[in-house]
Amino acid sequence: MRLPLHRTLAVAAIAFAAAGSVSAADIPGHVYTAYSDGVELNGNIFADREDVYVYGTGLSPGEYYIHVRSTEDLSYLGTSVGASDETPVVVGSDGKFAQAYQLWSLVLKSSDGTQGYDKPEGDWCEYWVCISKFSDFRDTAYDSFVVKETEDEPGAATVKVTKFYDANANGTRDSGEASIEGWKVEVSGEGVSDVVFTSWTATFEAGTYTFTEATPVQDNWLHTTDDEVSVTLEDGDEVAVEFGNLCLGDGGGRNPCEWLAKSCQDSITSGDLTALCSLPLVDPWGCSFNPYSKTHLKLYLLVACLLDNECYTDSKYSNMAFLLSAHLAAMKLSVRRGLVDGDALVYAPGCGNTGVGNDFITVDDLMDAAIAALKDDGYTPPNDDDRAWQECLKDALDGANNDLNFVCATPGKFSF
Repeated sequence: MRLPLHRTLAVAAIAFAAAGSVSAADIPGHVYTAYSDGVELNGNIFADREDVYVYGTGLSPGEYYIHVRSTEDLSYLGTSVGASDETPVVVGSDGKFAQAYQLWSLVLKSSDGTQGYDKPEGDWCEYWVCISKFSDFRDTAYDSFVVKETEDEPGAATVKVTKFYDANANGTRDSGEASIEGWKVEVSGEGVSDVVFTSWTATFEAGTYTFTEATPVQDNWLHTTDDEVSVTLEDGDEVAVEFGNLCLGDGGGRNPCEWLAKSCQDSITSGDLTALCSLPLVDPWGCSFNPYSKTHLKLYLLVACLLDNECYTDSKYSNMAFLLSAHLAAMKLSVRRGLVDGDALVYAPGCGNTGVGNDFITVDDLMDAAIAALKDDGYTPPNDDDRAWQECLKDALDGANNDLNFVCATPGKFSF
């Protein structure tokens, strides 16, 4: 006869303290399990081991080890000890976990050392999850949970929803591109309406379903694949739904105003001035500009700094070629000083040459395009045929000089 859950846990608690390899003592605080969105379950019963997320409150700040044991025989099923990050659980000064942690991703199986934790026999499995500042778990905070796993029904279709970081902005997952975990996806169709988080796998009855990835609060994220995918499933199908994203941010750029600072001016060399003189730079009147000294360059950048605003660009006297020149000069200095990588990708909708929609371009290619545009036309007032193209290039350089549109090498923060 199976003991009720609360009696089983009580017996296990006594056995755990008496039979463990070390004598464990409780520490102040509370650890609990829930879904990734923090919703606690009635009886802590989950459908899959990968659905379990761990939370904590009232704990001492610091880094903690974590392991999973069976409440049935106290056997170790998974542990962070020996993993690349042995103390993955971080408690902040407020006594709370720094984030919701997917338990599966924190531990390695005791059976073979692969990611996750082992499953005891049977389809109803009770577990302990324990955290401790000590690798022998002499002092712990813990919680219990149940996973009731069932076999897939014959004929059911399987869908796996994943997300990747599209570092080269080509809309395709390439070798080495990282997965993004915890991204919100809405699922609908055939009486199903649910919100899930990547990576996620489930079985479906035959029919048509729609998977829609959410857009995060942070506005520096871009979709590089369709954000909505519809699939028609038949019994036995195995379908992968994959979304790609990237985020924009810092790449080391400095705008014309920042190059006025003394520290920046002091870093400029005679070689830099020579390099700038080789560019087809123009002044506000469309005349060639060749900086023969740092003071001469500083005055040029100062004028650009003062005129780079809507009052000037909306004026009938404005010359877009001048603003393009100033931002080209600023970027050239940033690349020569090693602040910006010329191979770095930037987001340049309308004037890019690679990536999804040809909306991306390397810094070197962007500068080459600006040089070609200035050679073609050094004076582009309003209504000039070349002005729109030069403005697109100027905006792309402006964004890069202000660290707004570089494609980040790794995923940034996101929330929903």
